[in-house]
Amino acid sequence: MKIEYVAFENPALQGEVSSLVEKYKYIVPPWILRIRVVMCANREDSLGTMARATLDHDYMSLALEVYARWIDQSDEKREETIKHEIIHSITNYQFNLAMNVVDNLVADENVRRLIKGQITERVERTTCWLTEIL
Repeated sequence: MKIEYVAFENPALQGEVSSLVEKYKYIVPPWILRIRVVMCANREDSLGTMARATLDHDYMSLALEVYARWIDQSDEKREETIKHEIIHSITNYQFNLAMNVVDNLVADENVRRLIKGQITERVERTTCWLTEIL
């Protein structure tokens, strides 16, 4: 598995993120061939997220975005966040499939929104549970 680090201007920060990714990369399914870790120091999302994982089945890759808010957290919270996002490499496989099925089979927008909200909640809860036990 190739791991690439992008936009890390601070070598110490890249080293910290890298050590956490290395520590938890055993969680990543073997079909994922590449992890791309991007420091988004000048970008925040509207939810105050510290990091985000995006799984791409077609390219067999995982993208981890680390936001500036992550830097201000405790060591324990930073580690938990990276582990949590790496666990999404497992849970998002089913999540993405379920969302695509709903998009393609549920015509009613209100029903689709309700089902997708329930799927999102359950996947996030499962990811949190796995973060605690691994």
